Amino acid sequence: MKTQLLKSLTFTMAVLAFAVSELYAQEFIPVDTTIVMDAGDFTPHEDGYYIAGVDKDLVGGDGIPEHYDGCFDAYGDADHREVGNQNGWDYSNVIIFRSCSDDPETVDDVIKGTQPEGWPSEGNLIQVTKHKYALTDSADYGHISSPAFTNISSLSVYVSTDLAINNSRSIFMMIEASLDGGETWEYIDNPDGTAFVYQQLTNQGGDIHTYTAGSNEGFDAIIAASQAGPIQLRFVSIPPPFTDTSVTNGERLNFWNITIEAQTAPKSNTETPLAVGLDKIHPFIIQNRHFIANPGENLFVYNLSGTLLGKGKDVEVSQKGLYVVKTSSGATEKVFLK
Repeated sequence: MKTQLLKSLTFTMAVLAFAVSELYAQEFIPVDTTIVMDAGDFTPHEDGYYIAGVDKDLVGGDGIPEHYDGCFDAYGDADHREVGNQNGWDYSNVIIFRSCSDDPETVDDVIKGTQPEGWPSEGNLIQVTKHKYALTDSADYGHISSPAFTNISSLSVYVSTDLAINNSRSIFMMIEASLDGGETWEYIDNPDGTAFVYQQLTNQGGDIHTYTAGSNEGFDAIIAASQAGPIQLRFVSIPPPFTDTSVTNGERLNFWNITIEAQTAPKSNTETPLAVGLDKIHPFIIQNRHFIANPGENLFVYNLSGTLLGKGKDVEVSQKGLYVVKTSSGATEKVFLK
């Protein structure tokens, strides 16, 4: 009797183990999916520019601050502070705008030109800050990055710019790929990489760029990478051209919708969503031995003996070494220049 009961239990456990293994296997079987970044599904941060606004002295330089919020963008890089993860998409150094087309008094400040046929009717967009000081230790930029996926077949991007496109200004977007869960990216983190798209914007009202197999060499590389394993895409502003060291700044980009046709990918056990919040704005950047203050800051640069070497918005030092930088807002930082 005991032997029969033991055999019965053993058989039952084997059946359960098989069922669990089948369920586990089915959980990670890739299925066709559509991954969408719809800016209308993103909630602006309560202390971000769109809701809380900022006080700026933009009119006449009379020292009297004026308050700006809503759909008006006062074109301050320090305003692009929202960072987080919503709907599976990561973002950093952005402003989330909502329903700007319903505000006729300010719509021209955010939405320029005539949108192409098929453009979203609601003025929902995520504005990514421009890429600044490219190819330097102080490089800074905003981005939107996708959830992981495999076997991508097509990608559509609805993107515009907050500045006029003309003969003297070229505006570019870059699409990068990460093959390691967002730890490193092609191309910015790995200049030898090939899995990227370098796209110029051409229409003032906005561009709809659709990529499929054979339509773009960089996108073909992304397809190949996605067939080998899970990847993510990151969308950033980029200077024109990125390899030209004399041009170090890109321009702000407005992303309205991004649609990816691909297959699902298993989620990493170590993957944790970012808390939605605001980026801390560093008070200065360093470029070619210049300490350059962000808007609203003044700098005081000292050597280790306490001698003041310079003050103001742009302080140049003559040689490498250790410096102490103080800001008008009260921050103090030691900086070693190589």
